[in-house]
Amino acid sequence: MDLVVSLGPILCPLLSCLCIWISLYAIISIINTNRSPEWNCRLVTIIHAIVSTALSYWCAFRTGPWPFDTFGEASTQFQTLIATITLGYFLFDFTWCLYMGTEGLNMLAHHMISVYSLSYIVINGYSGSEIVATIFGSEMTNPFLQMRWFLRETGNYELRIAYINDLVFLTLFLFLRLGPGTSVLYWTLKSSKPALVVKAGGIGLYLVGVVWSFYIMLFACKRFFGKKKVT
Repeated sequence: MDLVVSLGPILCPLLSCLCIWISLYAIISIINTNRSPEWNCRLVTIIHAIVSTALSYWCAFRTGPWPFDTFGEASTQFQTLIATITLGYFLFDFTWCLYMGTEGLNMLAHHMISVYSLSYIVINGYSGSEIVATIFGSEMTNPFLQMRWFLRETGNYELRIAYINDLVFLTLFLFLRLGPGTSVLYWTLKSSKPALVVKAGGIGLYLVGVVWSFYIMLFACKRFFGKKKVT
């Protein structure tokens, strides 16, 4: 009972965010009755990506603190809010993916590490800067990834806009994950302030990103240098 009371200030916002994402999915599903559950879930994913990218950008680069100067320090209320919103989304999406069986081991591992890391940071109230920087870098590319799926689903993947979308996606992904993403991981590991759990989560997410980067480069070679017909 005491544990529930002590976690009340954390659980209430988290459950509220989770309910918001579930409700949004339900509303979209009611509106798009002619679309598949995956179509509707990916619309929720795009909305989350836009919201989280905008909030994390504003937090990290407008209001501060500057993420590279505050590794392992106490999270601000704004950082905790962003982490809570994102954690609520990942709990929804991870549960949906498990139930529907749409994702492979790599994506499920990414979701599990994200839920684990976000939960730790929300509960303990530290390392908000690291998680906000990670959210910004990882979610910025998500709308382009989802757009790729929508274009394939609607039979428009050979249009010029689809090639442009793929080019923007792979460029941003490789730059953010291997550029600033490497820097964030390096300084997180070098600093003595972040907890071991945070460092382990950072390593896990980075390794998943490296695996994805390898497959994306293989995809880029096939997509842009293989036989294609652009319309």
